[in-house]
Amino acid sequence: MQKIDEKLIKQIFPKRDDLAHKGTYHKVLMIGGSKMMHGAIELAALSAYRSGVGTLTLMIPDVIYDIIAKRFDFAMIKTIKNDEDGFMIYDDKIKEFAANFDIIVFGNGIGRSKDTKMILKDILSLDKKVIVDADGLYFIKDIKDIKAQVIYTPHLKEMSYMTGLTVKNIEDDPLKAINTYIQKDPKATIILKSARSIIADKDSAYLLNNPTSKLAKGGSGDILCGIVTGMWAQGISAIDAAILASYIHNLAAFTLDKSPLSIIPDDIIANLDHIYQNLAK
Repeated sequence: MQKIDEKLIKQIFPKRDDLAHKGTYHKVLMIGGSKMMHGAIELAALSAYRSGVGTLTLMIPDVIYDIIAKRFDFAMIKTIKNDEDGFMIYDDKIKEFAANFDIIVFGNGIGRSKDTKMILKDILSLDKKVIVDADGLYFIKDIKDIKAQVIYTPHLKEMSYMTGLTVKNIEDDPLKAINTYIQKDPKATIILKSARSIIADKDSAYLLNNPTSKLAKGGSGDILCGIVTGMWAQGISAIDAAILASYIHNLAAFTLDKSPLSIIPDDIIANLDHIYQNLAK
C-alpha cells in the first residue's frame, strides 16, 4: 500500500487550462437534501464549487427550495416532490434528467426512505461517473447491475452497510473489506474514511496517515464529497481524484489555526483556496 505524500500529490494535481470554458470542467448534478438535513447538500455543493466544477445543478425536495435558493445563486436548482416527512419522492423522470450530466453526486442529506433506494438504483444504471456518499451508501449492498463508474466515500459504519461485515471486521482488515466490495463492482473506487484513510480501486491502494480531530465533526464528510466532485471534474482518473480530495480535505483542516473544538465546516471550506494556491505553485 503506497503512502500518500507531497511528492505523489505534485505528480497528479491537475493544471487548469487558461483557454478552458465551463464545459471543460463538467456538468455536475447533486441529488440530495431533505427537510431535516438540508445542510449536508449545502456543504457538498459549496465545497464542489470551491474545488473547480464547471456548472452545478442541485436536485432537491420542494420543501427546502427556499433555503437552498437563498444561499446558492451560482447553482441551478431542480425540485422534486417530497413526502410528509420531507424526503424526496421517486419519479422515473429523475433518471432521464440525470442522463444529461457528466458527473452525478448522490446521497448528501437525502435520508433512507424506500424512494431513496429506487432513485439510487436508477442513477447507478446509467453509464455515468457517479459519487455515492452518506445515506446513499446504506442501500448499495442490495443494488445489482451497476453500470456507472462510482467513487464511494464510506466511513467504517457505512462500509459495513456496503459489505455486510462488522465494523470490527473492517477495522481489523480494511483492505479485505474494500476488496470484498470491489469484487461486486470492479470499476469502483473507494475512500474508506477514518483517522487513517485508505483509498483504493481494483489495481492499487493508498494510505493517508495524518490523523486530526479537526475533522471529527458532522459535515466533514459532505465537504470531502464536494472536493472529490471538484477534482474528478478536472478530467483526471477516479483514483487520482479520490487521492487528491482526501489529501486536500485533510490538509485544509490540519493547517487551520483554530482549536479542534471550535472549528465549523465553513472554516475548512474557506481554507481550500489557500491549499489550492499552494498546490498550484
